[in-house]
Amino acid sequence: MECQNPRCRRRKFLRRFLRPGESESVVLQGRWYCSLECFEQAITDVFARLIKLPDEPLPRTHRVPLGLLLLGRGLITDAQLKSALRAQRESGTDRLGRWLVRLGIASAQDVSAALAAQWGCALFPLERDRRYRECGGMIPLALLESSRMIPVHYVASSQSLFLAFSEDIDRTALYSIEQLVGARTEVCVATEAALDHALEDLRAMSRPSEVVFDRIWDPGEMARAVRGYALKLGADELLLARPRKFLWIRMRSSGRAWDLLFRSPAGRAA
Repeated sequence: MECQNPRCRRRKFLRRFLRPGESESVVLQGRWYCSLECFEQAITDVFARLIKLPDEPLPRTHRVPLGLLLLGRGLITDAQLKSALRAQRESGTDRLGRWLVRLGIASAQDVSAALAAQWGCALFPLERDRRYRECGGMIPLALLESSRMIPVHYVASSQSLFLAFSEDIDRTALYSIEQLVGARTEVCVATEAALDHALEDLRAMSRPSEVVFDRIWDPGEMARAVRGYALKLGADELLLARPRKFLWIRMRSSGRAWDLLFRSPAGRAA
């Protein structure tokens, strides 16, 4: 087994004798490193590339605007739509759906159903279904809060994880979850009130295997922190991803997993 760090001083010597799991070797993204020193050098380089990625959301791909969907369903009138658009424009804040609900023009359920149609997915009854308590620990709470999403159901047979959103779908979060959790993601919609209640419920749950760093965004400092935790926890495999506003590292050892998240400067300002 050859260390994947090109700067490894022991590379040729260890190739003959070490195997994965021996010494302080670590597997990062499927690549084997013979020691924590080599691992730290490699992950510093990876972090230096990842922190340059933008934190902006991916462009939307909606086909029909929310207001027109509600109008076409006969749930609001043209005058009501113009009133909500005017309030949104004058305030400069919030989504159209929130203004429609706030002004009493449409119900939260109608807005969520229209969003589901807009995204081509199902409306999930999060108000009544509490299965999120069973799978809520699969994703770090900080990422759930930032992306405003909730894992609502996990199907073990197909390794499918259903996630509910109430506004925009965070595609970077979905991709990161598929990378680190190893589950296929499916999107659904829930009302904003139900999602807020579920998030509050998850905050009350014990989450001992999750650590969030709010003040570190230097590649070298992040690498040293990760190395320290890898040594402390005895982690021998690490995966990482770059969802919006975070660097997310999942460590594994003996069937257990721990999550480290570094919040980006844009994430702190949000």
